[in-house]
Amino acid sequence: MLIEFSEIESRDAKRAADLRFGIGHLLMHQVIWSGDHSSTRAYSALSFPQHRNFLTNYFDVAGFRFIHQAEEQWVGLIPDADAEGSWGRLPLDLTVTLLVLGVMWNEGFENGEAGARSVVRVTFNQFYDRYCQIVERNGRPTIEWRDAVTLIREIKRRRLIDIGEEDHEMSDFDIDIRPIILQLVSEGALSRLEQFAQDIELDINQSDSGTDETSDEEDDNPEASDEKVEDTSGVQVSKGDDV
Repeated sequence: MLIEFSEIESRDAKRAADLRFGIGHLLMHQVIWSGDHSSTRAYSALSFPQHRNFLTNYFDVAGFRFIHQAEEQWVGLIPDADAEGSWGRLPLDLTVTLLVLGVMWNEGFENGEAGARSVVRVTFNQFYDRYCQIVERNGRPTIEWRDAVTLIREIKRRRLIDIGEEDHEMSDFDIDIRPIILQLVSEGALSRLEQFAQDIELDINQSDSGTDETSDEEDDNPEASDEKVEDTSGVQVSKGDDV
């Protein structure tokens, strides 16, 4: 048993039990968001100021950064990029999902659409459309609607988002993107994806207006045109990329 934890237990056995419970809960979900189901005990234990040094050192050994955002009322584990093997690699679909959600949160925040605790609300269909646009422009096959729902539910399991009840008539539901999502997306990847999203919107607007700014030379050389699109996106994700 860790000496620090033994000292906590000797002073207050109940507090030590709560701390043990909170650590297990955090390792299972990655994020504890105050107000979520069964979060009260774990959040209270992990947000206790006297435990901060112990928790920082404890998770550092496992290759994680322990973060407590008091204003937004959450605690979470962020993979330490310098700790090799601490996080592993995420599947491509999950990586792209995190990137797209990160972009959508950032857009909403900059547009003043963030609500309480910096949460940005979007709909699943908005997310799905953006996801499909990105993977198609990168020359990769898109995913089925039900597979995208599975990805979103996996992100919810990690407490990075929350989802509302499904509107069966519209086949849609709300997604509340929590600010911790940005902690998991590198600044470089996010900026490249934001630029890519702007390029997509420009293409859509030009298509709607009937404007085509592609030069004759590019029309005669479709391979060169495809290469330009790839370079513009700047998002080169391959299976197993780190987030």
